[in-house]
Amino acid sequence: MYVRLCDSDTSGVVPHPAIDAFYAELTAKHPEIDTIPEERIDDHDYCPWSCKLDRSPGHVIMSCLWPKATYIHRLVQELARKHGLAVYDPQSEVVTYPDSSTGTRASRAALWVLGSFALLFAAMFVYSGQIAPSGAPLGLYVLAGLCGLMAVACFRQALRDTVRDGRKSRLVGKLKSSEQPSGRQPSTGDAITTDTPWYIGCARLTSLRDSQMETHVEFRSDKFPPFEGEEKLVNPDLWGKRLADFLREGLRKQGFETNEPIAEDWGWAVPVVNKSFRLWIGCGHYQEHEDGFLCFIEPHKPFVWRFFKRVDARERIDALRKAMDQVLAEAEGIRSKRWWTHEAFNSQYMQKRG
Repeated sequence: MYVRLCDSDTSGVVPHPAIDAFYAELTAKHPEIDTIPEERIDDHDYCPWSCKLDRSPGHVIMSCLWPKATYIHRLVQELARKHGLAVYDPQSEVVTYPDSSTGTRASRAALWVLGSFALLFAAMFVYSGQIAPSGAPLGLYVLAGLCGLMAVACFRQALRDTVRDGRKSRLVGKLKSSEQPSGRQPSTGDAITTDTPWYIGCARLTSLRDSQMETHVEFRSDKFPPFEGEEKLVNPDLWGKRLADFLREGLRKQGFETNEPIAEDWGWAVPVVNKSFRLWIGCGHYQEHEDGFLCFIEPHKPFVWRFFKRVDARERIDALRKAMDQVLAEAEGIRSKRWWTHEAFNSQYMQKRG
């Protein structure tokens, strides 16, 4: 459903007054970008939107500027709870209900498989206890009982989901029953079922709070010619060591510690000291222009995984982006600077190559 809404297909949602109330309160606090006076166009505290809100009587999709993402996320969550709406985050694919619970759950197939394995292990523990020559240790029966309880819990939840998914009403976002095949489990891309009556008819609200994370910057300058023999370390026409050294010095003054640049086939990587996750900057000659250069931050996504733990990288990446922007802005001889999101940069790059 989210993809269809982005394509202006609103056939999967129906109007609800809560959407209008939410929209009215949100835009009273932060007006639409096409309604504000020209002298306030750069006042992002007043208007944090990067483009006009996508809205119908059954949904609202928002896209905000990256520096305001955390604030907008909290505001949207607060207003959604107030008006009894659910919020869908397309980056994490999580639906948040007004009671702050989330719509993530294991699929029915996974529950059936997990329950079956738990039941099998329970039987194996019981059998092992029965054939033990000197009597079964109590621990075997305890493990068998725990596995049995796990199997019951999995089967019970799977059956609940099956019954719930069979209902053709009570859908957050109100996916029309004619579009919901019988027995098919809804996903976050469609709609999330609920048994709570006061959810009935409430359209899904979508937040694009992470889509504006700018991590790529291109610019033009004559300050960074190649070192002699540098092209032996990287591919031809992709130098950037002088730029890497320049960034290291500038970021040091901004409070970022970096390590020695590493030569890659595409240019140079500058490792940034960071405890929570691996952080680095790529830089090199941008072949679109004879004097063009490109720098990019990795990771370019708002969340990373480390030791099976989901880490929020947004604050650290944003701080690094601001420091890089200041270093480039304060240097003489750097012009035509432009920041891109990862997706936007690659999209325009492929279009030029196409």
